[in-house]
Amino acid sequence: MLVGDDNFLSVTRERMKPILNLRYLIASSKVADVTVFNSELEKYHMRIINKNALFLVLDVQQIEETIQVVLLHIPVRAMGNFAKRQSFKYAENGKDFYTQVKIRAWKDFEECMQM
Repeated sequence: MLVGDDNFLSVTRERMKPILNLRYLIASSKVADVTVFNSELEKYHMRIINKNALFLVLDVQQIEETIQVVLLHIPVRAMGNFAKRQSFKYAENGKDFYTQVKIRAWKDFEECMQM
């Protein structure tokens, strides 16, 4: 399933236990560092994802009452390749790209829940 947001999306790269019972983990290589405009934001590790961003829901994971939704950021310029699925056939250690992201997300989720 693809989901989108027509606003700029503020995110953090800070690893922490979720405050509420829902956490979004976004895999992206296209985030903008806003600390260049305001160094005070560095303590929050703030980043921004462009407006009109699209995300592929890769997985929904749950530990006790806390849910993690794993999203893959699809830059608009990559939509053509994404539709053809040519750029996502990369495999490492016998695991496709999507599986690798899911495994890493699950490990991070487990670690953060222990914080």
